[in-house]
Amino acid sequence: MPRRNNELLLAITLAMCCAGDLRSAARTSHLLICGSAQVLEGAIERHHGGDVFKTQWVWRPERSAGLPLRLMSDFAGTDECKPVDDGKEILITSSGNGLALVEHGTGNTLFYAAVRNAHSAALLPDGLIVAAASFSHGGSGDRLLLFDRKISERVLASFPLTGAHGVEWDPDRNVLWALGDRELAEIAISQTGITAFTMTLKRSFSLPIRGGHDLVLAHDNSVLFLTTSAQVFIFHPEDASFSPFEVFSGISNVKSLSINPKDGQIVYTKSERGVWWTYKLQLLRPASEVVLSEHAYKARWYVTSHSDRR
Repeated sequence: MPRRNNELLLAITLAMCCAGDLRSAARTSHLLICGSAQVLEGAIERHHGGDVFKTQWVWRPERSAGLPLRLMSDFAGTDECKPVDDGKEILITSSGNGLALVEHGTGNTLFYAAVRNAHSAALLPDGLIVAAASFSHGGSGDRLLLFDRKISERVLASFPLTGAHGVEWDPDRNVLWALGDRELAEIAISQTGITAFTMTLKRSFSLPIRGGHDLVLAHDNSVLFLTTSAQVFIFHPEDASFSPFEVFSGISNVKSLSINPKDGQIVYTKSERGVWWTYKLQLLRPASEVVLSEHAYKARWYVTSHSDRR
């Protein structure tokens, strides 16, 4: 199959994901930022000729009803803040070994678990949750863990994955995509009993460059965007191929990327020299830079209608 032009592919993807929003003016873009002991939600606004982040909502573990006291300190270093159910809920993970499903608005914890060096999570059909437990040097990490949101802390199944960093559920293909240090895994999840599940590897794809970090499914489910230590790629499931994401040409150490489903603007975080975090949000299409008051690790766009807001 001839290699498709990446810029054309991105344009088509963004057009498909944004078409519904162009028909509705009552859609608002929001941004979730994590990296410290809290998660911030807000918007990017123009101020004195530059872009600034205006905080509108804050989640802190010590203020979250439903989160046990013994787990609150585990969220000192949040590293994922993934909006689910159109932003009504947020999956939060922390390298301090925490996982929580939080109700947006109230900030209440709906589900929680201790997950070794947790780096990402995904919400699956029927209330299942998968968490990526990353490097642990002999501990209980380097694997994926499956949970039921109705039963906090109970592990239903696990799957080994070295350096597990990113997970995304693909509703079109009915599979879980999981990003490790050296591979992208396609995993099937089956229920074998009332509370019994299996996670089975369907295919595994070696990364062009090791150091898999962030994994994002396109809004139309056509492709996956993934970051590595040195480069950002697009993965095409239909022909199992990787191609460079050209808009990120020459940019390394990208910790997260997110595409605004309303207008296609990209936000990404890039670690600064000698550390894993940043004090800046980088924007593309159009390009801009937003300086933050605290360090960040990941940033995630999501869009809601005004009627969805609490």
